[in-house]
Order: sequence, then structure tokens, then C-alpha cells
Amino acid sequence: MKQPRGFKRHIKRVEGWLGDHARMSRLLTQATAKLKSKFKSPSDIRNDLTDFIALVKAYINGEYRDVSYKVILWTAAGILYFVNPFDVIPDFIPATGLLDDIGVVQFVLSRYSKEIVKFRNYRLDQKKETPDGASES
Repeated sequence: MKQPRGFKRHIKRVEGWLGDHARMSRLLTQATAKLKSKFKSPSDIRNDLTDFIALVKAYINGEYRDVSYKVILWTAAGILYFVNPFDVIPDFIPATGLLDDIGVVQFVLSRYSKEIVKFRNYRLDQKKETPDGASES
């Protein structure tokens, strides 16, 4: 799959933000709000974006580090692309404005699917643990 037009610009932009916890937190908050407003019912794209947001959040909070910097960089750039309303196809164009956003999410997922699946499994394992840290039997 070919890198989407304009995506490289988002990579460069978010690369300067990864060390700024407050800026990244704002980006993730904006992404969560947009996700809830644009994808009200469950869907693969909603699930994928939710996982992208959770992965970057866990990384910047120091909770999950079993992932390369490049995966975080590209995932965060995908989130930024999603949040940006003035990308290749502006979000205000009815019915098509989110198509490029969906394409970028699919691009990042196709490139780093193993790492995303590994993070999903990590999250499932975390949910299985009881509050005192012991695993359920």
C-alpha cells in the first residue's frame, strides 16, 4: 500500500510533539472527541482508531514500551491526520470527507498490524488481571 498524500508532513509534525506530554494529551483528547462524534456506532475503523489512541497514550504515559519509536511515530501521525480537518479531502465535504482519514488508518494498520495486534493482546491481558495485580484463574 502506497503512503497517502500528505502523510509525510504529519509524521514530521508529530515527531516534534512526541516529547511534549501536554501536546500529545491534547491531540489524543481531540481524536477521542472526533471519533465519538463521527463514528457513533461500532465499526472496524472506530476500533482501530480507539486502539491507536490507547497505544500512543500508553506509550507517552510510560505504561507500554514494547513497541518501536517508529510505530508510535506513525500511529501518532495517523491520529494527527484524522484530527486535522484540512487534509487531502477536507472533513467538511459530506460523505467523502473522512475517506482519506480511513485510508490513512488502514495504511498505518497494514504497515504495523503485528505491533497493533501485540498491543491489543497486552490490553486484553491487562483486563484479565485483578485489582491486586494477581491473574484470575
